Amino acid sequence: MGSHCCPLKPKMLQRFGVWDSTKILSLDFTGAGKIKQRDMNMFWSPHLFYFLSTDLRRRRCYRSHAAEPTLLSLQTMKESSAWETILMGSVEERWLKMKFTVPGCSESHKVHRMQDFDGQVVQVACGQDHSLFLTDKGEVYSCGWGADGQTGLGHYNITNVPTKLGGDLTGVKIVQVATYGDCCLAVSADGGLFGWGNSEYLQLASVTDSTQVNIPRCLPFSGVGKVEQAACGGTGCAVLNGEGHVFVWGYGILGKGPNLVETALPELIPPTLFGLTEFNPEVQVSRIRCGLSHFAALTNKGELFVWGKNIRGCLGIGRLEDQYFPWRVTMPGEPMDMACGVDHMVTLAKSFI
Repeated sequence: MGSHCCPLKPKMLQRFGVWDSTKILSLDFTGAGKIKQRDMNMFWSPHLFYFLSTDLRRRRCYRSHAAEPTLLSLQTMKESSAWETILMGSVEERWLKMKFTVPGCSESHKVHRMQDFDGQVVQVACGQDHSLFLTDKGEVYSCGWGADGQTGLGHYNITNVPTKLGGDLTGVKIVQVATYGDCCLAVSADGGLFGWGNSEYLQLASVTDSTQVNIPRCLPFSGVGKVEQAACGGTGCAVLNGEGHVFVWGYGILGKGPNLVETALPELIPPTLFGLTEFNPEVQVSRIRCGLSHFAALTNKGELFVWGKNIRGCLGIGRLEDQYFPWRVTMPGEPMDMACGVDHMVTLAKSFI
């Protein structure tokens, strides 16, 4: 593959005024914001995107694009040259699109300010057809499609205005929300875990036999400890506890080998698979993410591990076979964060130079 670099100023991003001078390695961005790969339809290993005058702090992947799919994203970009974005997976004839849900509108191509919150929004999480909002008061709001209970509002209807959730979240300070397909998780300040939405793949089977849960429920998992982070995939879920241990449950390739296909209760992935040894006893996982059918974990030593379905090479491990245990990804930079899509991943890395 050639190393051709071209100046990049997509029309859509120009309107937001966040790009001054940007280059992409091995990819072409057309003027309309379309990603077109030059020589092949997918990447099997990480490739670099250079944002020369942008401090890109957050990124999201969903379906075939690396942006929030349904609503808006909270992005902060400052002038810097020390950050890189690394792409793995499918880039075949994909369009970068931004769609915003607005009351009374089925589709909008303008950015609309949303003011239906009691407090400031500090996190946005987008699922397949719904969105979650977390405020600085620890309250969760949702809107969108609710056929599987993913809005958590006690019904299965469409909600076009962000509405505060109740149920077991009432009176609880939430510090993180996670969603991807139709299942949702929330983490409380005291390390509790809550869930609602689709449970066809045993995501919420610990508290109910129903396959759709339309109100937040506390998930009293024993043996997990204090939950620090949660991540939802299409069929599987993961949590990270205060000791840096990763637990997985649901259905699919969960990271403990081909014999574990489904489980309703969290299973601990052995910490040794993330590099913990007697010579490196301080190694811990510090961040977790889920895609449609794959997982990613970042350690406090700056190492990225991936596992799951390797759709179109999205794991970035240099081959197309599925990965049943955590596998370390090599890349030309120190990974700081990552986002998982359906068939691709994006990693935010700090340059070695």
